[in-house]
Amino acid sequence: MTRKRIRRIIGGIGIAGALFVAASWGFAMRFTSARHVHIDPPPADAPAAFIPVSFRTTDSLTLRGWYATPAEGRPTVILLHGYTGNRTHMIPRARWLLELGYGVLLYDARACGESDGDMISMGYYERHDLTAAIAFLRGRGVRDIGCIGVSQGGATIALAAPELDSIRFAILESTYDTMEHAIDHRFRHYLLLPASIAGALMVPIAERTLGVRVADISPLAAMRRLRCPVMLVGGTDDPLAPQPEILGMLKAANDGRAIDAHKIFITIRGAGHEDLMAVPSRNDPQPGYRDAVSGFLAVNMPVARPVR
Repeated sequence: MTRKRIRRIIGGIGIAGALFVAASWGFAMRFTSARHVHIDPPPADAPAAFIPVSFRTTDSLTLRGWYATPAEGRPTVILLHGYTGNRTHMIPRARWLLELGYGVLLYDARACGESDGDMISMGYYERHDLTAAIAFLRGRGVRDIGCIGVSQGGATIALAAPELDSIRFAILESTYDTMEHAIDHRFRHYLLLPASIAGALMVPIAERTLGVRVADISPLAAMRRLRCPVMLVGGTDDPLAPQPEILGMLKAANDGRAIDAHKIFITIRGAGHEDLMAVPSRNDPQPGYRDAVSGFLAVNMPVARPVR
């Protein structure tokens, strides 16, 4: 082999290495960077008026959202959007819940929409957003509070479990079980490579940016401390939150004991990692999204408390 050929090979390896480092850095920054956007005024034709609100987190960020209720003191559902989303993504659920008679609070998680913050952490730091939202509602005199979270929003609920003793229920949709699995599934789905290869540098860079180890971001481990009634919802064809992993979260929620009737898993046939509420009915023998969720709410946080 000639020296010229050796130099070309070494040069090619160097270029490939530089490109891999640059791509890893880019992926890490994209993974954690803020997604601030202007939010248009709330819809004026909802069953109850959306009132713009803001509240502070314990780490001094201001979060912005909308609060709507058919009547003061009504049971209220906090709606948590998914990764890089914002409160507008939860408007269909908010409308539907208002029609059922519930109040709703939908807000932009930190670093999203119009809320403060410069870093997204897939639920790890966002757990402080949820506890701030609960404190906001308590300050408004709301006693009965439940939470519905989509993808990252579901992870946020699980990761906040130690602070959620007072909520009536939690619904987690399309939620990853561990951050390690979440990253690996995304690399395999979009790049057809495992995270052990494609994310060899991206993961350490993201960990340094976030100030937390990826291994420590685990909704699965936190589920054991979520003591309220829980509904897990997942699509049968979701490559990013596969059913076996969601079933593992259900088992964790039950702390290894016999399945609790108040901790359940509902599948949406044919659904991927998407808005499960918008998936058309496929005439499944089990209830669809709306029937399952409304039935769960009726048992665990009815609009009108039964007379005793």
